[in-house]
Amino acid sequence: MARLLYAAPAWWGFALAADRQRIERFIVRTVRMGYLPPEQPDAESLVTEAENRLLTCVSHRPYHVFRPVFHLSSRDGLSTYVFS
Repeated sequence: MARLLYAAPAWWGFALAADRQRIERFIVRTVRMGYLPPEQPDAESLVTEAENRLLTCVSHRPYHVFRPVFHLSSRDGLSTYVFS
């Protein structure tokens, strides 16, 4: 799972639906074989979580390597980082 999720925020948006289904089937097979717990979330949830962790890391570290790629956006009084 670590290998799949390592760079998932970078490639997940470019993956075809067939590729995403293959990853989902892989997760189901590994759960069935007992390598992952039965309550293992689906790939979409795992990638969303990885993306959120990356964004949190970038927003909390002023010298993060990705920091220049994001800019602070204030919409509806809420400050959020947006990929530019």
